[in-house]
Amino acid sequence: MSEVFETIQRRYRDLVARSEAGKSDEDLLESIRLFLIDARKAGAMVVDPAERGQLRAYMRFLATLLGEAGEEIPEIDLLPPDRERWPAPPPPSAGTAAVPAWVWGLAGAAALVVLAGLVAVAGFSAGAIAVEPTASPLPPSPTPRPSPTPSPTPSPTPTPTPPPTPTPVPAAFSDLTVALGVLGSGEPFLVGDTFDWNTKAVYAVFDYVGMREGLEWSVVWTRNGEEVARESHFWDEERDGQAGTYWIAYFNPEGTVLRGGDYTVALYIEDELQAEAAFRIRYYVPRE
Repeated sequence: MSEVFETIQRRYRDLVARSEAGKSDEDLLESIRLFLIDARKAGAMVVDPAERGQLRAYMRFLATLLGEAGEEIPEIDLLPPDRERWPAPPPPSAGTAAVPAWVWGLAGAAALVVLAGLVAVAGFSAGAIAVEPTASPLPPSPTPRPSPTPSPTPSPTPTPTPPPTPTPVPAAFSDLTVALGVLGSGEPFLVGDTFDWNTKAVYAVFDYVGMREGLEWSVVWTRNGEEVARESHFWDEERDGQAGTYWIAYFNPEGTVLRGGDYTVALYIEDELQAEAAFRIRYYVPRE
């Protein structure tokens, strides 16, 4: 089971449990709408036919709930798989049709006939008498005379040019993205700026260049204008290199859902702001 499909499936089961527990209130309908949008985008990363079939079934069922409540239904056609990242297996070649067995039999018989003819010709040739020509005496070879040895001309010694010293790339973070998950390759999935109330973790994914060993960097999370988390680290160049993609997560250690509100995440290198992104987690509205 892929990570993307597992995340979508977990959200679907939560929505079904909520719908079976009571009436379809506005909060549930909005959660279903967000689910349909995210599930449709997930189609670009889910390539397994069985998982894609399950996604379609999930979307059709929840879209029916929206329609019965008189709500507008967003697009529910799955996005096609991104074949540049998830290539399809090549189709079988059209020129590989099986050759009938009787053709191989005829070919084998023909080969035996040809082989027998070659053996007969070889036997006839072996019985013939070959006349060797008499070799004529060769004239004596002339005595070679030594050639004068030229004196080597000294070549000028080139002056080595020192290679230019590369200019170090300044350290920087860029392309900050907030998502509900990250693949093992570091690629974010279910990217957005509004997440449902039952979100338990969000991921900040960003690119970096010019990072050096021991360079201090930090990330700051805020909710409704107040700081809720801060982390500071020293860069491990041996492990993470000087350039690439990195991610960091925000979650409650108890595993509970994150509180609703307006959030920001900011990245710093030695107290200098590099990138910032804003997102929102919807509030949970209890049923009356």
